[in-house]
Amino acid sequence: MYVRVTSKGRITIPREVRNQLNLDKGSIVSVVVKNGRAELIPVEDDVMALRGSVPVDGPQDFDAIEIEVEKRVAEHVALKS
Repeated sequence: MYVRVTSKGRITIPREVRNQLNLDKGSIVSVVVKNGRAELIPVEDDVMALRGSVPVDGPQDFDAIEIEVEKRVAEHVALKS
């Protein structure tokens, strides 16, 4: 299966692939480049979707956690650029 990259660097993910990965409009994917290949990995679009998946003691400030996660992801991406 082939796709063409536009002048803006965009590609269209074929419908068959979107269906297999359960991607809908607004879905977020992680793009991982390894050994000259790009891999698309569907991810939850909100850290709140993980709520309850890790046992913790006491109340948590999920807004602060989400801000910290976004900050660290941005730092990680900046270091790779």
